[in-house]
Amino acid sequence: MSHGKPSLKPHEQHSTTSSERYFRICAGVLLIIALIHLGILLVQHDYPSLFWFCYHVLIVLIIGLFFRNNFLLSTAVTATFVISILWIIDILSFSISGELSIGIFTYLLGLNAIKLLNTAYHFLILPVSILAVFSMKQFHKHSWIGASALILISFLLSFFLASNNTNCVNAECNLGVLSPLNFLYNTIIPPFVINWIFMTFVVFIPTHFFFRKILIWIRKP
Repeated sequence: MSHGKPSLKPHEQHSTTSSERYFRICAGVLLIIALIHLGILLVQHDYPSLFWFCYHVLIVLIIGLFFRNNFLLSTAVTATFVISILWIIDILSFSISGELSIGIFTYLLGLNAIKLLNTAYHFLILPVSILAVFSMKQFHKHSWIGASALILISFLLSFFLASNNTNCVNAECNLGVLSPLNFLYNTIIPPFVINWIFMTFVVFIPTHFFFRKILIWIRKP
């Protein structure tokens, strides 16, 4: 008698194969978008923009989709959920009224049409990553650790390699309507450390538990 892993039923095998195909198609499309984004940045010598956190999340999402890795996909959701919602609100209000409703992403005001279009991948990161983890009906228990590690890597790369305030590593961020939080920067602690601690405990951990609860509820019979 075989003691190995039980084989999948025919309909389960077909479902898994189809899912893997869709995941890799999405990964391929996002990879093309990421390469176009990279090419535009290099042509315009906009090297600091290579270190933006959301671009790193896009890379993690592509790898997660290609290998159907739940940890990386859950990390992408945790890392981008709040940031993407705020970004989408700002970009939509800017497109409609010329003003930023939240007022955080002020760099949008100075972008030409090409650069503005080059940021459009933000619209895809959140829905694609959420659909992926929902299709797997699983949210990794260590996603907040992955998101925290990823943003720390982005901060360190920006701090040591970027010449400007990419990812707000050298000075406080423009928080717009959230400007009351600027009091957090009134310490001797470097801004990127404050941002890392804040994002981990105020954004990533609550987001992690929020999606864990949703996926547990979805899995209930």
